[in-house]
This record gives sequence, C-alpha cells and structure tokens, in this order.
Amino acid sequence: NHMIILKSLILLKKQYGIKDIKFQVTFSRGQYKLFDRYVCENELSTNIEYLGVISYLELQKKYLSASLVVFPSYIESYGLPLIEAAILGKWIVCSDLPYARDVLNKYEGGVFAKYNDENDWANAIYDVLKNKSYSQIRPYENKNFSSWPRFFDLI
Repeated sequence: NHMIILKSLILLKKQYGIKDIKFQVTFSRGQYKLFDRYVCENELSTNIEYLGVISYLELQKKYLSASLVVFPSYIESYGLPLIEAAILGKWIVCSDLPYARDVLNKYEGGVFAKYNDENDWANAIYDVLKNKSYSQIRPYENKNFSSWPRFFDLI
C-alpha cells in the first residue's frame, strides 16, 4: 500500500517541483526492508518520517498538524484512520474502493485515487495541497445510526 505513495512522491517532486513534502509512517525504519530500500534508491529519505508506534494522543496531534491524510489501503473492511481524520476535518486522499466510499459517504473532504495508479495519487495529492488544503471542511459527524434492524429485515 505504501509503495504507491512513494511512487507518487517521486512524481510530485519531478512533475510538480514539490520537494518539501513529508510522508509520515507509523512503523520503524528496518521494519519493512522493501520500503526502506525503495526510499534509499529513489532519494526519498528527506521525505519520509518514520514515527514507529505512537500513542493515540500523539496520533491525534499528527493528524491535526498534517496538511492532508493519505490512506492507500486496498484491503480493508473499515478504514478507521479515515474516520479519525474526517472527525478532525482533514482532507483525505484515499483509495477509490467501496470500503472508502462507504466510510466517507457524504464527507466533503474525501478525495479518491485509483489504488494502483501513482499518477492518480500524485495528481490528487497535488490538487489538495495546491487548491484545497486551505479551505475549511466541516468535520464528519457520526449520526450513530444502527443498521441492525435493516439487517434483520433482510434475513
């Protein structure tokens, strides 16, 4: 999942001249050798910040200070980081897949990219950074409705 973001970072640097972008990951250097090797081979070391495991409070601080949140997962049943970021009113670039559309239904800060297309990711990230990141988004509101009655009606 993260490799598509690395590939899009290369495009953001080359095509759009964005050199000072940071991608923060919640794992440690050395934990994913392929990721680390790709970072080194493509001169992305200054663009990656390895956070390791962090507390929920620290994670909230990271969300709040971020210009946008990227969520490249393509194997999810429910993307909790999507809700966490949306509740804080953050712009979110995520995989254009049914789970993400379900989670971010009616959230105006969601931008969807083809999960396996680094050009689409780079364009979406660029668009948010240059055109949208300064606009205010109404935070996601959980209406706390239950679908259990509907589920039982179906069976």
